Amino acid sequence: GSLDRLDNPISDQFYHHLPLDLETEEEPLTVFVRPRGSECLQSLSPDDGGVLDVELSHLTFAHHPLFSPEHVLASQLTQAYNTYVERAAAGITKILRNKLLVLRQSLAKLRQIRPDSKRHYKTVHEEIDSTRRLEIYRKEIHDCYEEFVAEAERDRILLANILKIWKSIKHLRRSNKYYSTSLKLIIKKEDVNKEDEEEKRKEELEEEVKELLEEYEEEYTKKMKKYERKMTEWKAAHKKRKEAKKRQQQRQKSALSENLEGFLLQAAQDETILSSPEISKPQPPRPVDKHKVQLEVLEVFSRTRRPPGEPIIQLELSQSSSVMENNICPEQERRRREAASKVRVWVKVLINNKLVTQTPSANFGNDFTLHIGQTYRMALSSWPRSIVLQVMEGASLRQTLVASTFLPVPSKTNICKDIFDSIHFSGNQVVSYKHEGVGCGLPESEYGHHLTCGVVHYRLGWALGEEGEILAPTGPPPSTVSTHSPLKSHLHPRANPAVVKKWLENARIDPNDPSNAALVNHLQKAASGKSKPTTYFEIDSYEGDFCTEADLDASVRLRVLQLRAEDVPEFRRLKLVPAIESEVLRKTLEKYENKMAVGTETGEVKESKSHYLWELDERWERVEKLLASLRRHMLQRYAQASSAPKLEDLVREESIPDIGSLGTSLLSVFKARRPLKPERKKRHQVRGVALGDQNVQLIVHVARAFHVPVRCESSRSNAVQQGHSVDVIQGNSLVRPYVEATFQRSVLRTSVAEGPNPTWNQQLSFPFKAPNDNFSPSSLQTVTDNVYLHLFDEVIHDLLEDDRLRDSTIYHRIEKRWLGSLKIPFSTIYCNAKIEGTFSLEEPVVLLGYSRESPPSVNLGISKPKGEPNRSATHLSIYITLEPTLPPPEPLKAQFESSEPEEVLSAGSDWVATLSSRYSNRNFRTHVLDLSGKLVCLNRFIRPLKPPEELI
Repeated sequence: GSLDRLDNPISDQFYHHLPLDLETEEEPLTVFVRPRGSECLQSLSPDDGGVLDVELSHLTFAHHPLFSPEHVLASQLTQAYNTYVERAAAGITKILRNKLLVLRQSLAKLRQIRPDSKRHYKTVHEEIDSTRRLEIYRKEIHDCYEEFVAEAERDRILLANILKIWKSIKHLRRSNKYYSTSLKLIIKKEDVNKEDEEEKRKEELEEEVKELLEEYEEEYTKKMKKYERKMTEWKAAHKKRKEAKKRQQQRQKSALSENLEGFLLQAAQDETILSSPEISKPQPPRPVDKHKVQLEVLEVFSRTRRPPGEPIIQLELSQSSSVMENNICPEQERRRREAASKVRVWVKVLINNKLVTQTPSANFGNDFTLHIGQTYRMALSSWPRSIVLQVMEGASLRQTLVASTFLPVPSKTNICKDIFDSIHFSGNQVVSYKHEGVGCGLPESEYGHHLTCGVVHYRLGWALGEEGEILAPTGPPPSTVSTHSPLKSHLHPRANPAVVKKWLENARIDPNDPSNAALVNHLQKAASGKSKPTTYFEIDSYEGDFCTEADLDASVRLRVLQLRAEDVPEFRRLKLVPAIESEVLRKTLEKYENKMAVGTETGEVKESKSHYLWELDERWERVEKLLASLRRHMLQRYAQASSAPKLEDLVREESIPDIGSLGTSLLSVFKARRPLKPERKKRHQVRGVALGDQNVQLIVHVARAFHVPVRCESSRSNAVQQGHSVDVIQGNSLVRPYVEATFQRSVLRTSVAEGPNPTWNQQLSFPFKAPNDNFSPSSLQTVTDNVYLHLFDEVIHDLLEDDRLRDSTIYHRIEKRWLGSLKIPFSTIYCNAKIEGTFSLEEPVVLLGYSRESPPSVNLGISKPKGEPNRSATHLSIYITLEPTLPPPEPLKAQFESSEPEEVLSAGSDWVATLSSRYSNRNFRTHVLDLSGKLVCLNRFIRPLKPPEELI
């Protein structure tokens, strides 16, 4: 046999169209025939060929580049209203509600019959049959309830969507002060009895809570039985392990017994028991919480049912509004209407890719509908292979193909129906205008991101002769699939029908296109499970599976790789994951899973503990967990938007000097030099790709310090009084400060200066290591290192006791005393590109042996420097930057979700844009993020405060 197996049930070459070698039949030649009247065509015999009637009613655009924003909303409203009318006519929700009521009544009757029947003798088969019927009823009620909830929720969402679109249309009309469409939505409200509905809602709520409790209780009983079985096994294994351990301890204490063989056999069995992994103790299942079940049912009710007292709403869409005249509209709208009035639309009818006829060109009205209302009768000598409608558009001498759509070839017995069929068409043009027209195919546009599309209403069928016979062509119709088609060898006979059906829906293949006929035919057979197996040798799809789903779920390495691919913060920095399962670090994964488990538990108990007041410590712990969960959620949610690379990160391109830059560089040669007032040169930013061949360093420039504490004069006298013979070498100063800097486990220091106002002017360079050598802004923002600057006083003690050896021997002990420190996070340096200024140091509350009052001998003749800071603390002047300059982080441009109305968001953004243009140095904000990560209007957090009781 021949081996032919594909992972995908559909071959890649058939993704859109069949290859040309499948079309074995040659396309018939087109012969010109003089036009004849409809009477002559009706008198044709079947031997002369067929007569095809194509009736085109009208064409309606669902989106057009010349749509105004109001037209886009009106099209959405029309489509939603048509769906609303179809669903109301079908009445699916009402049917499911009645079905659910009947099933519940039948189940109640069956439960009433069972207790009474216990008085009589029942066989085992009757008992099993009764139990099976109960299970069937419960399953049908569960399935019917799920379907009812889905349909009811769909109805509520559809109604809310219609009202939301109509509200947007009214807001747009008020803001524009003119009407572009004549749509008007009439909302009829029917009052209801609130008390009756509350009573009815209470009964339904109790019934559904009862059903859900029964289902959960049954599931809990099954879990409890499973837990008891596992617990019994664990107790038996634990007992065996305990006894084996006890016997092993006894053997170690006692000597060998006479029965050496039995002794060794028992020792080997005990060793096997102790070496085997210990079974973890099973955890009991959680009991059913009735309060939680009630909350779950209430949440379903809020999504699917009307609240008690809410009136019943009936909608009616009409064309009763009046469109404003052109002379009243603004200039942009007038230009759009003039452009729309010049566009003419017509439809071409092609058979076998040859033009047969076309409709007369006409202008569409304000509703963008082309009314045709014509029937075209065509005589065919053979069966048509394709029937195509081309929507054309043009103005004066220009014409454009908007879209093409294929009509299904009618069968032998197919004649024109009484009801018109509809077929959708869609183009692929990208159009934009400078007037009020929204355009099409513009992804960044609010109203113009759709493509040009619409619907054609038509009727298609064979004509009838004088005696009522169907004038279809003679001979068999063209077969869509030949017997020798190689497509059968590419379609796996055991392909999953659900997978094939889903692929067919997502591929959006035109079923009426003759080039796709063979593919669609076989896919439909495979989706329905009617595909016949072939005779060639094949491998079962399950034989290629190397492990089960349970093995994949239990793999620690696969779980770590999945979390890294999802950009989870704990696993985002992992560069290499060990290939061996035992070498993968499990602690990080266990911490993450415990954190997620704690998050779910806190979410579950939040409502149960809300009835009493939390203690202060518990409140703070709860707030910290909530903030950590929110931070983790926001990082995962917008990680992709913040880590999008730029062109500069991937391509290194040197800038070409122009005349302006050359002139500036030449003028800098003749610029006056000012050594006493140096200026820092502007450094260019270096992005990700250019950082590969150079080292990034953190530059710390320590300039000077002010008001360093000096040693007290009494410190030496105290040392002498206590009997110490160690002398302090002071020189001309009572303090010898220096600065020690620490960054990423690297320590550098300055030289030692003299006096309370030292000056160093020294530069310290630290090598900077980015996470995983990734210098992108998203990676640099995760660096949590700090720059520590410590100020020490160097004290030198003379330990030489014999004065006779001083000329030839030096015996000193160098001691450093901490005077203060300064901590600067790396994120601050990265976000600001540099840190420059004079900063106050953190000092101990009491600094023993030091004071800020300098002796007169030190400060004689020295005046206070200009701009010197306050003497109450020690200050340090520094300059910190990165070399080369890294790209700064950019603000997140992802759109946050919001529950606020669209008009409120747009008004807030317009207000902020207006004020920011006038006051560029101020920060204005109208919306902030709440704990759920959604934008909320700022004034919603403002509440009135009650004045003090003394003032009332």
